[in-house]
Amino acid sequence: MGLFKKKDKSNGFLDAYNNKYGNSKNNSISDITATHDKLSDPISDEVKSKHDSPLKNSNVLIDRRKIPAKEIDRMQQIEASKKYRRKIYKMFYKGYPEMPFVSQDRELNANWIEQAQMFPKQSILKKSRMIRFSDGLLPGHIYMLYWLGKYTNRRIPAYFEYDYGIHFVAEKEFLKKRGYLNDIDKPTELGEQAIRAHYNIIEERHPKPLHASKVPIGFANIDKVARSIPGDMTPGINSIPDSDRKLIQEELKIINSLISKAIDLAHLNVNLKIDYSLLRFENNFTYYECVPYTKTGRVSKYPLILHYAYGTHNQPMSPQDYFGELKYLKNGEIGAARLIFWNRNNGYMITIGIIKNVLAIKKVEKSITTGWKVVYKLES
Repeated sequence: MGLFKKKDKSNGFLDAYNNKYGNSKNNSISDITATHDKLSDPISDEVKSKHDSPLKNSNVLIDRRKIPAKEIDRMQQIEASKKYRRKIYKMFYKGYPEMPFVSQDRELNANWIEQAQMFPKQSILKKSRMIRFSDGLLPGHIYMLYWLGKYTNRRIPAYFEYDYGIHFVAEKEFLKKRGYLNDIDKPTELGEQAIRAHYNIIEERHPKPLHASKVPIGFANIDKVARSIPGDMTPGINSIPDSDRKLIQEELKIINSLISKAIDLAHLNVNLKIDYSLLRFENNFTYYECVPYTKTGRVSKYPLILHYAYGTHNQPMSPQDYFGELKYLKNGEIGAARLIFWNRNNGYMITIGIIKNVLAIKKVEKSITTGWKVVYKLES
C-alpha cells in the first residue's frame, strides 16, 4: 500500500481532465512548457533559475535542505571571510565603484562560484546596482524602502544580497541615520520622496506582464480528493513507494494540462510537458517531503510536498532539466505548484495555486539574460 494512497472516491481534477481529454496516454495533452526571493505565498520566491538546485564543484554537492532556516537567515547577515570576498571580487567585480556584500551563507552553504561561472548573466550582480544616485542612495536602498513600507515582520529576502549587493541590517541602519526610515522601520516622508524619485527601480523588479487576466484559468476545485494524507506524519524526507507511482502519473496529467493552458495564456511558442518516464525516484530528485508543521509550530497549509526532477537535474550544462514541486493541502488536493523547465539556456517557470476554488495558473515567467521576465500573470 502506498504511503499516500489514492482514495476510492474519484478526484475532481482527474474527472475534469478525463472528461475533456480522455483516459488514454494517446489522448492526453500534446507536448508543451524563474530567482530565489531566493527559497512568499504558496510558492517560495527565492532564486528561481536552474541554479536553484545544488550545483557540483570539484568535491562537494551542497544540500541546503539539511540546513535549518534560522541558521541560513543568521549566516546571510554575516560577512564572508576576507579570503572568499577577495576571490569573488577579483573574479567577478573588477571595476565596480563599490564592492557588493557577500555573506557567510554564500561562502559556506552554496556553490555560487560554480553557478556564476556557468550562468554569469543571471548570477553576477549588475554594475549599475552598485552606482549611487546623486542623493547618495544605491538602487538597493530604494527597493529596501519600498519593501519595508509594504511588509512588516517578514523574513529578509536573500535577493537584497544577490540582486542588490547590500547587507540588509547594516543598510537599514544607514537609512535610519539619514532620516529615510522612522523608529518602526517604515519610510519617512523623505523615504517616500526617494521611492518616488527612483520609482524605475521598483518597476524594474515588478514590470507589468505582457499578458494578464483577472479570471483564474484552470480546473474547478470540487470537494473530492486524490490522496489520503495521514494526520500523524513524521517530518522529513521519504522515498516514494512503487505503489504511489500510478497516482503521481495521474496527477502529472492534470499538471500537464495546466501547462498547456499556461503556454496559451502566455502566448508562447514552445512545447513542454513533464515526462513521467524521465523522472528519477530518489533523494535530490523525486521524493516526498513531509511538513506537518511550520517552523513556528503551526499546522502546515501544505503538509506534503512532492519534489520531482529528471535524472539530468544535477548534471552541469545538461541540455534538458525539468524540476519543481507539487504542494498538497490537508484534504489531499494539489494546492500549489512551481514548475521549472530548462532546455539548454532557455528557461520557463509556471506558478500554480488555488484561487477562488480553481487550481489556476498564477504566473508564467521566461528566462532572459538579466534574470526572469513575467509573460503572464493572474491579477488580483
